[in-house]
Amino acid sequence: MNTVEQNRKDFVAFVRKQLNKCGIKLNLRASKKHLDGDYGMFCEPDHGAELCVASGMSRDKFFHTLAHEYVHFLQWFADDPLYRASRDDARDYYALEKVTEESALEILHQWGLIPESGWSRVRESSEKYVCSVFVRGPSVRVSRKPLPYKGIKNVKKT
Repeated sequence: MNTVEQNRKDFVAFVRKQLNKCGIKLNLRASKKHLDGDYGMFCEPDHGAELCVASGMSRDKFFHTLAHEYVHFLQWFADDPLYRASRDDARDYYALEKVTEESALEILHQWGLIPESGWSRVRESSEKYVCSVFVRGPSVRVSRKPLPYKGIKNVKKT
């Protein structure tokens, strides 16, 4: 097994373990999109207690989405003010998703989840997503938020 594949396996196990500590289920759906039309979503304990990611897409896209939704879990866990505010204000939602994408890319890099050949596609996808959130606003009003600190470094693989 190459390094990226082992890192991916380790990351899924790590995320599952962290979620389980909070009573949240990791749900990897065998489809290209989640039921609500997105690639993934994080639901707080009061709203279903699960982190869902569609697994029927490219591996790079899957891990990008998993990292993004995992950051939302971390934001919820940290009780971030922007995360809470984003439920009611589209401007906060945009700011939240922008910070979430930045943190997700950092996780992808720190864990070595994307092969060198896939980085340009992942960065482009990230930029397009953030732009689409700005243009269309939030697609759903669910509890999501960004890390209130630069503590994302504490999440890296040990």
